[in-house]
Amino acid sequence: MDKYLQLEKASVKITPKSFAWKNLDDLKAWFTAQEIPLGEKVMLLAFSDDGVTWGILENKALKTSAEQFPEISPDLDPQTLQTAHLFNENGECRIWRKDGELEAVFIQEDTGEDGESFDQSYALWGTQVEAEKGGFSLLSDGRQGLRHAIPLKISHNFKSRSLRLTVRYFLAYDQAGQAYISASRLVDLKEEK
Repeated sequence: MDKYLQLEKASVKITPKSFAWKNLDDLKAWFTAQEIPLGEKVMLLAFSDDGVTWGILENKALKTSAEQFPEISPDLDPQTLQTAHLFNENGECRIWRKDGELEAVFIQEDTGEDGESFDQSYALWGTQVEAEKGGFSLLSDGRQGLRHAIPLKISHNFKSRSLRLTVRYFLAYDQAGQAYISASRLVDLKEEK
C-alpha cells in the first residue's frame, strides 16, 4: 500500500444501460453480442451463487475460466449470476441482480468535470501455479487449497501474493466540504513485480 494517497484529477460518469434481457438463456453468447464501448480487450469477473468466473473478451469472443478449468469455475448462468464486471482501463460495464432482474450501468471517467480519484490495488489469492491452459492460469494458495483461474499467463510461483486487482475510487464532497467515495470501478488485473 502506498504511504501517501495519490489523488488524480478525474470524475465519474455513470450511465444506466438497458439491455434486452428477455430470453436470456446463454449468458456467454449474450456478453459477446453486446456493444460494450470499452475497446478490444475486456476482462470479466463474474460472481454467481456457485462460484467465481474470470474471463476475457477479445474480438467478439469470450473465453472463460469455466471452459479451461470447469472443476473450479462455474459456467455463466443467468439464473445464478449475482454480479458481473466487464472492465479495462477505459471503463466498466457492471451488471447485477435486483429483485430477480438484471440491471446494468457503464462507469467511465468524465473528462468534462473536475473531480478526484485514486487507485487501490488489492492482493488476490495465488502463490502457486498449478496449470496454464488457453491463456488462463490456475493458481492455488495456502493449505486450504483456495484456487481460482485468472485470464493471465503466469508460468512461475510467487513468494508472496503479487497478483493485484486495481480498483479506482472517485471522490465527491458533501455540503460541509467533507470528502466521500461516490463511486468505484474495476480497472486492471496484473502481476505486481
